[in-house]
Amino acid sequence: MGVALLPGEGNNPAGLFLYSRVILFNQTSSPQQKKLSLQLAQFFTNPEQTRKRLSLLEGSLFICR
Repeated sequence: MGVALLPGEGNNPAGLFLYSRVILFNQTSSPQQKKLSLQLAQFFTNPEQTRKRLSLLEGSLFICR
């Protein structure tokens, strides 16, 4: 898989069409990898980390389904 930059327009440089912040975990991971993945997910979703990330992402659009 690769990423292709779209051409820029005017003074805007070339860039990605869509920017996403997603973490994916493989279902075929080993038990140790699953344990570490769960710890990582718990770390990223704890209230303190959520507040820190939201302050860094000010101005971003969030879509929940």
